[in-house]
Formats: sequence, C-alpha cells, structure tokens
Amino acid sequence: MTQRQLPALVLALATAAAAAGCKRGEATQSAEPTTAANEAAAAANEAKESAAPSALTAERRFEGTFEAQPGSMYIPREGDVPNAIEWAGTKFRSDDAGVGRGTGTLALHVASDGAVTGDGAGSLGAFTFVGQRLGDRIVGTVRGAGPEGFLGTLDLRVSGNAASGEGRLSDGEARVVRTLTITLTRK
Repeated sequence: MTQRQLPALVLALATAAAAAGCKRGEATQSAEPTTAANEAAAAANEAKESAAPSALTAERRFEGTFEAQPGSMYIPREGDVPNAIEWAGTKFRSDDAGVGRGTGTLALHVASDGAVTGDGAGSLGAFTFVGQRLGDRIVGTVRGAGPEGFLGTLDLRVSGNAASGEGRLSDGEARVVRTLTITLTRK
C-alpha cells in the first residue's frame, strides 16, 4: 500500500465503522465480516421486497443546506478488527485549522430509475454527489473539486417532501475530518 492510498483506506474504514455503528473497543459478534457493499445490497433487496410504496417513486429534486462540523475517527487497535496488527504503527495527525467548517448548499436530482446526482458548494468548496435511492434512503459519495477537495459519503432519509441526514467526509490527505448535518426540501 502506498502513502497515497492510505487516506482513501482510512476514510473507507471510518465510514464503514460509522455505518455499522461500531465504537472503539466493541467486538464483532458475526463470524463473517460484513461490508458496505453487502449492507447496501441487503438494503436494496429489503426496499424491493417491501409491500409499502417507496417514498421516492418519481423524479424529484431536493435542495437545501448543510452544516459542517469537526468529525471524529479512530485508528483500529488490537481487538477492534481482525487486521489490527497492520495499523500498529499508524498515527493520525489532525490539521484541523478550521478548513471546511461552516455552512453550504446541496441540490440533488433523483431520477425515476433511482439514480441520484447532485452538486454542492460552501465551506467544503465545490463538490459533486453520485448515489442511489434505496427505498426511503438516498446514499452515495461526495467528491470535491481538485486535489484539495473533500471526499466522503452521505446517508439521507426521505420523509414526505423533506430529506435529512448526515455526511462523513475528509480532505484528500485524511487530515481534516468533517461530519455534515443535512436538511433538504423538495422543489
């Protein structure tokens, strides 16, 4: 693994841990490891099998704002994950000088086939969103413009004419971690 690949791996692990509700020191009960892809596939199957109609059945557009605050992460240690030994010498050097804190705007277009695209701007700089509708959820990835842009994931719940949720992002070097609180309305 190269030093250039490490930030993406750290972000992926932090996102997966946050999505799974893991906390430092908790042991996994399952014999088989779960992955974000397996969880997304299970959520998609569950949404398809549900007898209730989806909250998103037609093309829609959502617009609103986000608030970016400092996020948190941890480096896996022995007992946290099976490959903890690989992280033994890793240290997290935060450089949280206020970059990426504050408000911004986000606009999403939900196509009738479930594909979701969007863009945003503000304290995180300009970014794009690509994702998928899964029942009453919208999940996907954020990619900032340029090498200094923020990268991460968003997970939103749709209820009526509103969508809200959170995002977890970091800068390209994984030195600055942000948690977003997102509120959107249907346009």
